[in-house]
Amino acid sequence: MLPKYLRDTMPREKLSVMDVWDVDKDIAFFWHIPKASGSTLKNIMNFCFDLKRAENTDGLPSMEFKRNNILNMDTTSPDGLDKSFEYREEIFSSGIDLIVSNYFLAGHRGRTFTIMRHPIEIAQSLFHYRKKAKWERTYREDWNQITFKDYANTGQEHIEEKVFVGIADQMDETVRQLREYFGWKEKEPFCAFNYLHSNPSNTIRILS
Repeated sequence: MLPKYLRDTMPREKLSVMDVWDVDKDIAFFWHIPKASGSTLKNIMNFCFDLKRAENTDGLPSMEFKRNNILNMDTTSPDGLDKSFEYREEIFSSGIDLIVSNYFLAGHRGRTFTIMRHPIEIAQSLFHYRKKAKWERTYREDWNQITFKDYANTGQEHIEEKVFVGIADQMDETVRQLREYFGWKEKEPFCAFNYLHSNPSNTIRILS
């Protein structure tokens, strides 16, 4: 379930007053989905846009900047969140399975973005596995009462309403739109472009 205080992603002219991005108070939340160019984007946010990021990097939160612009903190605790607001972190980063509801309050709303590859095959496999894998912590007996279509439709509704979605095999356009969406300023011209194209692993090739 997505947090209550995430802002909608509709065009500005269609937004209510409550959903206009507040640069001074709001926090960007990066929903990091594994194997979908998330690490590449985090490096671009760090090195090209000089954005500070809060995430648990070493297992034990130290509330120290273990790496440049990366605060090692427990992103699930109130104390950790208070400290992050004190440091004025610009980005929260989380794995897909982390409950993020505590990140955002009425006074600290969030705007979410993510990078996706085609998720249907993975989602379908996980759906059927989790409803039968009684030995797993993530077992969901209640999913035996719904179809995969029901499950997928609910997820699609949440994503359409609350999440800016970038595409892993269109990273140039994704970064361009994120720059416009959040108003990010590159430290140097073409930094993101050069980073994306300096290493073949940053570009997903479509095989015919």
